[in-house]
Amino acid sequence: MSSIAYCTIAFERGDEYGILVVMVVKRIITEGINWAGWFGVATVLFLVVAAIWFFSPAGPTGTPLIWSERERPAVPLDPSWQEVSPAPATTTPPTSPGQYLEYSSAGLATVPEGNRIVLFFSSDRCQSCQVAERNLLQQADMIPVGLYIFRIDFDRALTERRRYAISSPHTFIEIDPDGRLLQRWSASRDLQSILARVQP
Repeated sequence: MSSIAYCTIAFERGDEYGILVVMVVKRIITEGINWAGWFGVATVLFLVVAAIWFFSPAGPTGTPLIWSERERPAVPLDPSWQEVSPAPATTTPPTSPGQYLEYSSAGLATVPEGNRIVLFFSSDRCQSCQVAERNLLQQADMIPVGLYIFRIDFDRALTERRRYAISSPHTFIEIDPDGRLLQRWSASRDLQSILARVQP
């Protein structure tokens, strides 16, 4: 079989190692004849065979000259390149900045769990209510974290008045997130007097 035919078969089989051997042997034979005759060719062939054995898997080094795709060793991945899972998101405290708001059922439903809720029943006909409203508006930025104060119109909030048995304006009640009554008092005129009853 000619060297070209062998190279073709070896290439189809993926034998890169065999192709390299054939090419090297052919080159050495051609050059050896010109250099030193058949004795030189035999000597060179012996050296080539010894080199092939030395670098073959069965030789002392166990390291082939060319790795085929089937024999190529797997390269371990650098642990630093591996994808790192993101850290779990931290949960924020349930409380939020205190606020003084106009009452609505929708607004009440948005209060985060864990906050304190105060309803202030006020009326435009009540002078002491107006004093308390002005003071609360001026002190709104001082309302502590976790406290929501809702101003509710006494004259229109008939449903809430019946539910909490409110008979007169300028009444304050504290309720839980489910709307259950926790405590009731009256006549507070500023934030400090409300905080004396409710500490978030």
